[in-house]
Amino acid sequence: MDGVIELAAPWRGDWYGIPLRFTSGTPTVCMPPLAPAESVQLQTAAAKLRTAYEQTAVRTALRGDTFR
Repeated sequence: MDGVIELAAPWRGDWYGIPLRFTSGTPTVCMPPLAPAESVQLQTAAAKLRTAYEQTAVRTALRGDTFR
């Protein structure tokens, strides 16, 4: 089925998702246009997530853990 669907999951009492456009069964992310303030908020959130993942990777490497 072609069209746009919101792929979402619950987290801490809220629902977070991303709109996907399907064409011939192939999904493509189709983010809505953002206001300038929303773009800044999104960039800030992305930086925080990137930092958290990098810190987790460093701690994991220092412990000698591996992901399999």
